[in-house]
Amino acid sequence: MAIPLIAGPGAITSVILLTEKHPGGLGVGQVTLVMVSVLILVYVMFAIGPLLERLLGKIGINVVTRILGMLLAALAVQFVMDGIETFTQHMRPGG
Repeated sequence: MAIPLIAGPGAITSVILLTEKHPGGLGVGQVTLVMVSVLILVYVMFAIGPLLERLLGKIGINVVTRILGMLLAALAVQFVMDGIETFTQHMRPGG
C-alpha cells in the first residue's frame, strides 16, 4: 500500500520537475542524492513505525495526521496559486 506513495505519480513528477529545473549532470546527481536520502529516511521511518505508534498512542497519531493534513492543504493551495499566477502571466500581451 505504501509503494504508490513512495514511487507514485507525485514522486515521479517531482523528480522530473527538479531535474528539469537543473539540467546537466550536477542537477541530476543532486536530485539522485536527495532521492536516495529520502528512500533511506522512508525505510528508517517504516522500521520504527510500530515503535512510534506505541509512543504516540491513538490521540498523538490523530494530532500528527491532522497537522500533516493541514500542511498538505497549504501546499495544494500554494500550487494552485502558482499555477494561476503562471497562467495569467502567459495570457498577458507580451507575457
